[in-house]
Amino acid sequence: MRNGIIIEGVKWKEIFPLIKDDERFLNSVGQAGSTPLELFWDLLESLETEFRLKRDYVLDVLEDKRFEVTESTKYDEFKALMSTDPRTSVIPNDLLERIFQNLVNKARRYASSKQSRKHGDAFRSLLRHMPEVAYDSSWEEIRPLVVGKEEFKALESEEERRIVFDKVIRRLQEKRDEEKRYREPEESASRRRDRDDSPRQRDSKSRRRYEDDEPKSRERSRPRDHSRDRHDRDYRDRRDDEARRGRGSKRRSEDDLRLGDRKVGSSF
Repeated sequence: MRNGIIIEGVKWKEIFPLIKDDERFLNSVGQAGSTPLELFWDLLESLETEFRLKRDYVLDVLEDKRFEVTESTKYDEFKALMSTDPRTSVIPNDLLERIFQNLVNKARRYASSKQSRKHGDAFRSLLRHMPEVAYDSSWEEIRPLVVGKEEFKALESEEERRIVFDKVIRRLQEKRDEEKRYREPEESASRRRDRDDSPRQRDSKSRRRYEDDEPKSRERSRPRDHSRDRHDRDYRDRRDDEARRGRGSKRRSEDDLRLGDRKVGSSF
């Protein structure tokens, strides 16, 4: 069964038509133990494990030799390189050829994907620079405008074109939301400034400043009465003189009283 019939990656539906009339298959049906399908899965798992192991050896050699398999690489060139390393020189030719084909297919998919990305980038650039494309545009509106463009034709499928268009629209919507979030605080601040700068608010502020400054202004603007100042000083001077004379009279009265007491005492 291994001889080119069952290999890694094969499907049961591909194998079944080839063995359904085989006597060995018919004898195994209904017998105790593993079913033919279970035996198939076990064999397939071992084949895929061996394939991955040998492919890893091949990739190591390619890395050591700094050799890259591309779409244009020839199998004879690849085989000659593998024969120079003991890890890969013993790989059976049919298995080595399948590993080579696996690497070529991978390189082809990568090149196709790279080319597709290049075409996708060109179509994206076309859409982004079209004034008709806005955040709320639909593909049905824009498609007639780009159907004749080279960037449109370079993409092979309608699905690829639609994917690129949806990404452009999604980015425009995100940009609109970002700008909206940025504008909201500014608009709120602007409304507050407008409210503060309204005539009523300005009059209110001016009135409050006037009321706060009025007492100080009156105090500063009140004329100084110099005649009153002189009157106050004369009054204070007279009051001080009278107080001094009063203290002198009191001292003289006390002295006279003490002198009289001495005279009275001496008469006895």
